[in-house]
Amino acid sequence: MFTTTRASYYPHLMAAVPDQRGGQPQTRAQASDLRRLIPFERPQSSPWVVPLPEGAVSKLLLGFRGSSQDDRYFVYADGPSGDGEAVVHIHRSWTGYALADITIKLPCGRDGQPDPEGDGAKITKITYEASQKRWDYEMIGLANLDTAKGFAMHVCGDWVFDIRFPKPIWNDVDARFRKATRDFMTYLEALEEEQKNR
Repeated sequence: MFTTTRASYYPHLMAAVPDQRGGQPQTRAQASDLRRLIPFERPQSSPWVVPLPEGAVSKLLLGFRGSSQDDRYFVYADGPSGDGEAVVHIHRSWTGYALADITIKLPCGRDGQPDPEGDGAKITKITYEASQKRWDYEMIGLANLDTAKGFAMHVCGDWVFDIRFPKPIWNDVDARFRKATRDFMTYLEALEEEQKNR
């Protein structure tokens, strides 16, 4: 299944994730824009409070549609609801697999309605795929909270949306994500060794 060549190549993956060539759609991305969406097999949720910088909510609500097979992720949002809650869904574009959902809370404007441009928006929760076989396809980490947070933050940040998070939060999540990726490489090497010994 895995070869040493494959495992030794992937430590460079985080630096090699391609820029998404698609772009922010003029109209909001919809679930129906991707031919096949596959829900979580084993969803797991955790509170996660991260302030969102100005302009981030509008980008996330618009979502992302790929324009070619080089675009790895498809992102769309539901909401916001009347109380200002929205869910941003991140799927693998090739397989349709749900990998992470981030719940965001928008501030309400003077009229009491959710204000995507208002100050004080934040991520409040992450739901992620806890099935390792889905993450094996991604080749970026073990199916755990650190991988999911790092993945979601990179999709929102440098991989797709170019949202700039507060540096202390980014550095902490990224360090944990890199460790999760190293742990995944150890996991792959153990699988390879097990296969050799069969």
